[in-house]
Amino acid sequence: MRRAWLLIIITAFFLTALPATGAYAAGQLKIGYFDITGVITKSEAGKAKKKELNNEVEAVKKEVKKYEDVFAKKRSEFDSKSLLWGEKVRKEKLRELAIMERQLQERRRAAEMRLRQVQRRLMDPLLRDVKSVLERVGKRGGYSIIFERGQAGIFYAPGAYNLTDRVIKEFNDMYEKKRKSRSKSKKR
Repeated sequence: MRRAWLLIIITAFFLTALPATGAYAAGQLKIGYFDITGVITKSEAGKAKKKELNNEVEAVKKEVKKYEDVFAKKRSEFDSKSLLWGEKVRKEKLRELAIMERQLQERRRAAEMRLRQVQRRLMDPLLRDVKSVLERVGKRGGYSIIFERGQAGIFYAPGAYNLTDRVIKEFNDMYEKKRKSRSKSKKR
Protein backbone atom coordinates (compact mmCIF):
# COMPACT_ATOMS: atom_id res chain seq x y z
CA MET A 1 0.00 0.00 0.00
CA ARG A 2 2.82 2.34 0.89
CA ARG A 3 4.50 1.61 -2.43
CA ALA A 4 1.27 2.36 -4.32
CA TRP A 5 0.97 5.74 -2.62
CA LEU A 6 4.58 6.52 -3.43
CA LEU A 7 3.96 5.72 -7.09
CA ILE A 8 0.83 7.89 -7.11
CA ILE A 9 2.78 10.80 -5.60
CA ILE A 10 5.63 10.39 -8.09
CA THR A 11 3.15 10.21 -10.97
CA ALA A 12 1.35 13.29 -9.72
CA PHE A 13 4.68 15.10 -9.46
CA PHE A 14 5.62 14.22 -13.02
CA LEU A 15 2.23 15.16 -14.35
CA THR A 16 2.31 18.53 -12.59
CA ALA A 17 6.01 19.22 -13.18
CA LEU A 18 6.07 18.21 -16.83
CA PRO A 19 3.61 20.86 -18.08
CA ALA A 20 6.31 23.39 -17.32
CA THR A 21 8.72 21.65 -19.70
CA GLY A 22 8.79 22.21 -23.39
CA ALA A 23 8.45 18.48 -24.11
CA TYR A 24 4.99 18.31 -22.61
CA ALA A 25 3.92 21.60 -24.16
CA ALA A 26 5.00 20.29 -27.55
CA GLY A 27 2.90 17.15 -26.97
CA GLN A 28 5.89 14.86 -26.56
CA LEU A 29 4.96 13.29 -23.21
CA LYS A 30 4.85 9.58 -23.87
CA ILE A 31 3.68 7.16 -21.22
CA GLY A 32 3.69 3.36 -21.42
CA TYR A 33 3.20 0.40 -19.16
CA PHE A 34 4.13 -3.26 -19.09
CA ASP A 35 3.12 -6.36 -17.16
CA ILE A 36 6.04 -7.97 -15.30
CA THR A 37 4.08 -11.20 -14.84
CA GLY A 38 3.54 -11.39 -18.58
CA VAL A 39 7.22 -10.75 -19.24
CA ILE A 40 8.28 -13.51 -16.86
CA THR A 41 5.70 -16.08 -17.99
CA LYS A 42 6.03 -15.44 -21.73
CA SER A 43 9.72 -14.69 -22.22
CA GLU A 44 12.18 -17.50 -22.90
CA ALA A 45 14.43 -16.48 -20.00
CA GLY A 46 11.43 -16.26 -17.67
CA LYS A 47 10.19 -19.69 -18.74
CA ALA A 48 13.66 -21.17 -18.17
CA LYS A 49 13.94 -19.63 -14.69
CA LYS A 50 10.38 -20.69 -13.85
CA LYS A 51 11.19 -24.28 -14.89
CA GLU A 52 14.35 -24.22 -12.77
CA LEU A 53 12.36 -22.87 -9.81
CA ASN A 54 9.64 -25.50 -10.26
CA ASN A 55 12.28 -28.25 -10.30
CA GLU A 56 13.71 -26.91 -7.06
CA VAL A 57 10.21 -26.70 -5.52
CA GLU A 58 9.54 -30.34 -6.43
CA ALA A 59 12.85 -31.47 -4.96
CA VAL A 60 12.15 -29.63 -1.70
CA LYS A 61 8.60 -31.00 -1.56
CA LYS A 62 9.92 -34.56 -1.96
CA GLU A 63 12.45 -33.97 0.78
CA VAL A 64 9.82 -32.67 3.23
CA LYS A 65 7.31 -35.35 2.18
CA LYS A 66 9.76 -38.10 3.19
CA TYR A 67 9.95 -36.71 6.70
CA GLU A 68 6.17 -36.17 6.81
CA ASP A 69 5.66 -39.82 5.87
CA VAL A 70 8.01 -41.00 8.62
CA PHE A 71 6.17 -38.79 11.12
CA ALA A 72 2.75 -40.02 9.92
CA LYS A 73 3.93 -43.64 10.28
CA LYS A 74 5.18 -43.03 13.83
CA ARG A 75 1.93 -41.21 14.68
CA SER A 76 -0.14 -44.06 13.28
CA GLU A 77 1.93 -46.58 15.23
CA PHE A 78 1.40 -44.56 18.40
CA ASP A 79 -2.36 -44.33 17.83
CA SER A 80 -2.70 -48.05 17.19
CA LYS A 81 -0.39 -49.36 19.93
CA SER A 82 -0.61 -46.77 22.70
CA LEU A 83 -3.28 -48.71 24.58
CA LEU A 84 -0.98 -51.74 24.70
CA TRP A 85 1.96 -49.83 26.14
CA GLY A 86 2.52 -49.00 29.75
CA GLU A 87 2.34 -45.40 30.98
CA LYS A 88 6.13 -44.93 30.91
CA VAL A 89 6.47 -46.19 27.31
CA ARG A 90 3.45 -44.17 26.18
CA LYS A 91 4.94 -40.97 27.63
CA GLU A 92 8.30 -41.67 26.00
CA LYS A 93 6.70 -42.32 22.59
CA LEU A 94 4.57 -39.18 22.96
CA ARG A 95 7.71 -37.17 23.76
CA GLU A 96 9.42 -38.63 20.67
CA LEU A 97 6.41 -37.66 18.57
CA ALA A 98 6.50 -34.10 19.91
CA ILE A 99 10.21 -33.85 19.04
CA MET A 100 9.57 -35.23 15.55
CA GLU A 101 6.71 -32.76 15.03
CA ARG A 102 8.96 -29.83 16.00
CA GLN A 103 11.65 -31.14 13.66
CA LEU A 104 9.07 -31.42 10.88
CA GLN A 105 8.01 -27.81 11.44
CA GLU A 106 11.66 -26.73 11.40
CA ARG A 107 12.21 -28.63 8.14
CA ARG A 108 9.18 -26.92 6.60
CA ARG A 109 10.43 -23.48 7.66
CA ALA A 110 13.92 -24.26 6.38
CA ALA A 111 12.44 -25.47 3.08
CA GLU A 112 10.42 -22.27 2.71
CA MET A 113 13.49 -20.16 3.43
CA ARG A 114 15.55 -22.19 0.96
CA LEU A 115 12.90 -21.70 -1.74
CA ARG A 116 12.80 -17.95 -1.11
CA GLN A 117 16.59 -17.85 -1.49
CA VAL A 118 16.44 -19.88 -4.69
CA GLN A 119 13.69 -17.64 -6.03
CA ARG A 120 15.77 -14.55 -5.27
CA ARG A 121 18.87 -16.14 -6.81
CA LEU A 122 16.96 -16.96 -9.98
CA MET A 123 14.74 -13.91 -10.28
CA ASP A 124 17.05 -11.04 -9.26
CA PRO A 125 19.27 -11.32 -12.36
CA LEU A 126 16.15 -11.75 -14.49
CA LEU A 127 14.60 -8.58 -13.06
CA ARG A 128 17.87 -6.67 -13.59
CA ASP A 129 17.81 -7.76 -17.22
CA VAL A 130 14.16 -6.71 -17.58
CA LYS A 131 15.08 -3.33 -16.16
CA SER A 132 17.86 -2.86 -18.72
CA VAL A 133 15.47 -3.90 -21.51
CA LEU A 134 12.91 -1.41 -20.23
CA GLU A 135 15.51 1.34 -20.27
CA ARG A 136 16.36 0.46 -23.87
CA VAL A 137 12.71 0.31 -24.91
CA GLY A 138 12.07 3.60 -23.14
CA LYS A 139 14.99 5.38 -24.76
CA ARG A 140 14.36 3.96 -28.24
CA GLY A 141 10.64 4.66 -28.04
CA GLY A 142 11.03 8.13 -26.55
CA TYR A 143 8.96 7.31 -23.47
CA SER A 144 8.88 9.80 -20.62
CA ILE A 145 7.54 7.29 -18.08
CA ILE A 146 7.01 3.51 -18.11
CA PHE A 147 4.90 1.94 -15.37
CA GLU A 148 4.54 -1.65 -14.26
CA ARG A 149 0.85 -2.44 -14.57
CA GLY A 150 0.35 -4.22 -11.23
CA GLN A 151 2.50 -1.98 -9.04
CA ALA A 152 1.49 1.36 -10.52
CA GLY A 153 -2.18 0.89 -9.81
CA ILE A 154 -3.19 1.12 -13.46
CA PHE A 155 -6.78 -0.05 -13.63
CA TYR A 156 -7.36 0.94 -17.22
CA ALA A 157 -5.15 1.93 -20.11
CA PRO A 158 -5.62 1.53 -23.84
CA GLY A 159 -3.68 -1.36 -25.34
CA ALA A 160 -1.66 1.05 -27.48
CA TYR A 161 0.28 2.02 -24.36
CA ASN A 162 1.03 -1.58 -23.38
CA LEU A 163 4.72 -2.32 -23.93
CA THR A 164 4.69 -5.88 -22.58
CA ASP A 165 5.04 -7.60 -25.97
CA ARG A 166 7.81 -5.22 -27.01
CA VAL A 167 9.64 -5.84 -23.72
CA ILE A 168 9.25 -9.62 -24.15
CA LYS A 169 10.65 -9.46 -27.69
CA GLU A 170 13.66 -7.36 -26.63
CA PHE A 171 14.17 -9.56 -23.60
CA ASN A 172 14.08 -12.74 -25.70
CA ASP A 173 16.59 -11.21 -28.12
CA MET A 174 18.92 -10.31 -25.25
CA TYR A 175 18.52 -13.78 -23.69
CA GLU A 176 19.29 -15.47 -27.01
CA LYS A 177 22.45 -13.37 -27.45
CA LYS A 178 23.62 -14.26 -23.93
CA ARG A 179 22.89 -17.93 -24.51
CA LYS A 180 24.80 -17.97 -27.80
CA SER A 181 27.80 -16.18 -26.29
CA ARG A 182 27.87 -18.69 -23.40
CA SER A 183 27.70 -21.66 -25.78
CA LYS A 184 30.51 -20.19 -27.91
CA SER A 185 32.70 -19.67 -24.85
CA LYS A 186 32.05 -23.29 -23.71
CA LYS A 187 33.16 -24.64 -27.10
CA ARG A 188 36.54 -22.95 -26.77
